[in-house]
Amino acid sequence: MRLQLLTVAVLAALGAGQASADPATDAAKLNKKLHGQYAAQQTETCVSSQAGFGPAPGYTALGPTGGSTSSTSNVTTYNGDGTFTLEGDALQLQLKLPDPSVVVTNPVTRSHFVCSGTYQVNADDTFTTEYTCTGNVLTGVVPGLAFTLTGGRSDGLIVSKKATQVRQDAVNSDVISTVYGPIPRICSRTGTATKLAKDKDKDSEE
Repeated sequence: MRLQLLTVAVLAALGAGQASADPATDAAKLNKKLHGQYAAQQTETCVSSQAGFGPAPGYTALGPTGGSTSSTSNVTTYNGDGTFTLEGDALQLQLKLPDPSVVVTNPVTRSHFVCSGTYQVNADDTFTTEYTCTGNVLTGVVPGLAFTLTGGRSDGLIVSKKATQVRQDAVNSDVISTVYGPIPRICSRTGTATKLAKDKDKDSEE
C-alpha cells in the first residue's frame, strides 16, 4: 500500500512539473489577454540632464537639470503576441532648462511620434512595456527637429477587457536624442486607455 501511495505521489508531482515546465508558453498565453487598439491619454513628468544621472535608487544628477511635463494622446495597438506599436501627439511644457542663464522663450512644444516595442502581461493582470520611438517637433523652439527615444519603459494594469491604466511602479531612465546630442531623462507616467469600439468583435470571441 505504501508503495502504491508513493507511486501516485510521484506521478502527481511529475504531472504538476510538466504543467508549468514551459514558462515561455505561459507568458505567451498571458500576452493574449492584451490585444487590439486602445485610445490612451497620458501625463508624463521628466527631469533631464545632459551629464546623465547616477545609479538607482538615488539617481543623483551629474550636472544641471531641466524639467518638463507633457500631455500625450495616442492609439496603441497590442498584437496579442507581446509586441505593440503606437502613434500619438504630445503637448510639452518646458518648466526649466539645465542652463539657468538661458531664457525659455518657447515653453510650449507640440510633437508627433511613433513607437514600437514589447510587452509582458503578468498573472495578476499587471504588465510592463519596453519601447523606442521616433518623432518630429511640430511647433516650438525648433520646428521640424527630428528626435528618437530609447530605453522607454512603463508599467500598466489591465482593468477590464476594455480598459487599461498606465502607471510608473519604478523610476524609468530613458534618452532623447537629436542632432544636438543625447539628453538622459528620468520620467514618471500615469494615464488611462480605452479599447476602441471597432474591436468589440474580438471581445465577443474571448
